[in-house]
Amino acid sequence: MRARLQRDGVEALHAALAQRDPASAERLKPRDRTRIARALEVVEATGRSLTDWHREGLPPLLPPGSFSALFLDPERDELYTRIDARYDAMLAAGALERSQR
Repeated sequence: MRARLQRDGVEALHAALAQRDPASAERLKPRDRTRIARALEVVEATGRSLTDWHREGLPPLLPPGSFSALFLDPERDELYTRIDARYDAMLAAGALERSQR
């Protein structure tokens, strides 16, 4: 799509998008190179418009009812003690030296 954008220009891509996905073309500014290219990529790769993807969303990763939500609420003092110990261990293992390379 980048090569096509470079070769044909943003106006040509916007016109192609208007044919394939009129709702997205209407919503996007005609000079918005990045969003126009992305919307056209989605249509060409999936056969569905970006508008359809936004409206319908993605299917859930897990089937509804097949999982339970769990909320962890550790004691704050214990949590901070563990964070401090982990930080000290990272420093002792040379984390600062590695980050400065």
